[in-house]
Amino acid sequence: MARDGSVSGGRPKGSVNKDRKIFLDALNDMFVNNAPEMMSWLAQIEEPEKRFDILNKFANYLHPKLSSVESKNETKVVVEAVDINFK
Repeated sequence: MARDGSVSGGRPKGSVNKDRKIFLDALNDMFVNNAPEMMSWLAQIEEPEKRFDILNKFANYLHPKLSSVESKNETKVVVEAVDINFK
């Protein structure tokens, strides 16, 4: 930090670390180049929940997680109940 309180130098906010970028690119290449083999490996797992869990764990590295956003909207909404009868 400079003497006047301004920030100078360093990596810009939100930019990716070089080593992390290399890791993510390699992981992405692994998925793209080995997709048919990975699908056959996943097909060997009998439990669908386990397959989904494995894919979900890899997805955390391939796509950034979205941050939750808190709404500060103070608008009041009135919801009326409606009866729907099916014949």
